[in-house]
Amino acid sequence: MMRIGILGGTFDPVHNGHLALARGALNLLKLDRVHFVPCGTPPHRTRVPEAPAEDRYEMVRRAVQGEAAFETSRLELDRPGRSYSIDTVRIFRDRFGRDLELFFLVGADCLADLDSWHRFSELVKLCRLTAVSRPGYCLARIPEGVLSIVLATPDISSSAVRQKIQRGEDLRPFLPDPVLAYIQSRRLYRKKPSP
Repeated sequence: MMRIGILGGTFDPVHNGHLALARGALNLLKLDRVHFVPCGTPPHRTRVPEAPAEDRYEMVRRAVQGEAAFETSRLELDRPGRSYSIDTVRIFRDRFGRDLELFFLVGADCLADLDSWHRFSELVKLCRLTAVSRPGYCLARIPEGVLSIVLATPDISSSAVRQKIQRGEDLRPFLPDPVLAYIQSRRLYRKKPSP
């Protein structure tokens, strides 16, 4: 039986915390592969991602290059409408067939609103929804049907990385080199000049 992890998110930008989470889950859950799925239109966020979808995809692609067990998927970017996890899981099930154990990985920061996700009760029947520890967030009050795992991951968030970019701080501890080079070449996340 194949064991696959799905790690979704806006990845605005992808950072070393995302990669540490994926590596930790790969080893702890004995996964064959982890698919990074950049989100097109996130259903739970009012803020639109700062970087365009194609740039976010390219950053993820570059971040996982050379990691044999990691793959980048365009699934949610190429699908119109909101990016619901249930739809993504169904498509993975259709692609990989019945002989599949599917783990949908989410950070502990998502636990508070998990039960408000679109068709949540159906989602937990189709995959092993897996909450992963994250610095500053507690793995308490886990909804029924959700697996939890504790990993040592760095305390990094995409919003903090964007702020560091705007302040001109050193980003090497937070971003893979190919992602940092891409952000610099595309001048992403820079302050917009005042009109």
